[in-house]
Amino acid sequence: MLLALLLFFGLANLGTAFSIGAFVLPVVLGAVLLIWPKTRGIGVGVLIISAAAWLVVIGPCLGMLNGL
Repeated sequence: MLLALLLFFGLANLGTAFSIGAFVLPVVLGAVLLIWPKTRGIGVGVLIISAAAWLVVIGPCLGMLNGL
């Protein structure tokens, strides 16, 4: 889970062109970690943190878009 947070915040600060990587890389990493039983718990954690980070980012964006 810490790895997902580090990837998210590290890549989000690189600019618009690289910000998509902050959402794509942890999801791909989490999906790959789901393959092996020993790393399945880590993969689930990475995917949960990635989903939560996406909600944190998209919520304020939708609020600004709707004029709240």
